[in-house]
Amino acid sequence: MTKDKNIGYNEALSVGYETSQKIHNALKWIIRRQGFIRDGVCLVTWESTLKELPQFYESAVGLLAALPNKDEPLQDSEDVLFGENEAVHTDTNYASARDLNLAIDGYAKNIENTSHMVILALDSASRGRLAMTYYRELETSAYLRNIRQWQESCCWRQEYFDKDKRYRHYEGIDSIKEIAKAVYGTETEKILTLPLNSDGKCPLLVSTFDRLRSCIIDGASIPPDIVRTAAMKASNPLAYDKDFNYLRVLHTACSFIKKYYWEKGVIFNMVLDELCTDRSYLFGRLLAVAEKIERCTFDKGETRITNAERYMRQFSQTPLRTWKTIRRNTQIYLNRLKPGSREYYKELYGKIEGQFEPGCFEAKKALDGRFLLGYDCQREVLKFRKKDNIIVSDEEEINTISEEEE
Repeated sequence: MTKDKNIGYNEALSVGYETSQKIHNALKWIIRRQGFIRDGVCLVTWESTLKELPQFYESAVGLLAALPNKDEPLQDSEDVLFGENEAVHTDTNYASARDLNLAIDGYAKNIENTSHMVILALDSASRGRLAMTYYRELETSAYLRNIRQWQESCCWRQEYFDKDKRYRHYEGIDSIKEIAKAVYGTETEKILTLPLNSDGKCPLLVSTFDRLRSCIIDGASIPPDIVRTAAMKASNPLAYDKDFNYLRVLHTACSFIKKYYWEKGVIFNMVLDELCTDRSYLFGRLLAVAEKIERCTFDKGETRITNAERYMRQFSQTPLRTWKTIRRNTQIYLNRLKPGSREYYKELYGKIEGQFEPGCFEAKKALDGRFLLGYDCQREVLKFRKKDNIIVSDEEEINTISEEEE
């Protein structure tokens, strides 16, 4: 306030000690009840009548953690998402998308026309001082609609360990916290971690919350630099010792790439698109086939780096030249397969290469993120490849030592 600035009596405001304590106690109560506090992020959302609603920063599993219809017996959120047989993987995202939509519809049934959501972000610049860094109010119907749009536009295969340490799969998008670990984290002692500063805060986590918040709440476009960073991390599998960590990075990248093209009106599904003629998508499929061929020759329990993994980063920059190297190095593994499997993969190579538009296969330019979509979709198909209506495991495809080899 400056001395030459006139302030009217009706513009002055003071808050008494008792009122201040009530405000702060109410804020602390709602943060403890339904807030998110971690590594410098303090975020709380609530509905105007304090009804329980999904938190926008949660994963698909988190959104299904509590269904709003209390009159019906509740199922475990994982049972709702995965069904009775978790070993059966669907080819499309309709099953889990339906479950999510039903859950969100259930939330929507319990809200009133005047209901609105409040989203509040807080930060403490120093001990004893509190700053409100974000405040947003919107209709609850719009809030739920935008959450659904976020989940549908980013829907991809995801995995995690449940409370019983079981390895589980689901379809959707991960929580913002796990997204930050996948995009910006590094593998430390078998887990993905983010660096903390001297104040015990994680600037990368705070930044990820700040930047993705509007994408979810308001339906804003996903930042292209986050998509690029995710794709670059997923193109370097050698940075991860644990397959589980790499899969999380890969599938987070696929979610963001799908979202990026969805905003442009181009729809990619988790099911393999065998009619897609996009150059990057087709090169990704070829890479997955080469990887599968080599993995078929692994002994039971064997883990080693395949040529596809070793050259993946280079492959994304110079696909044609690197592909020739990968194809040459994997020929020895192709020759070890049974005749039927060997012919199957040769025909698959030819079929994919025949789908390139004239001049695209030989073009000397880097691949875009769509090669990761083709790579992951083709890997998923080959993972459960069927022959004569019987699922063929990797070990069953290996040639036994025969007289012909001798």
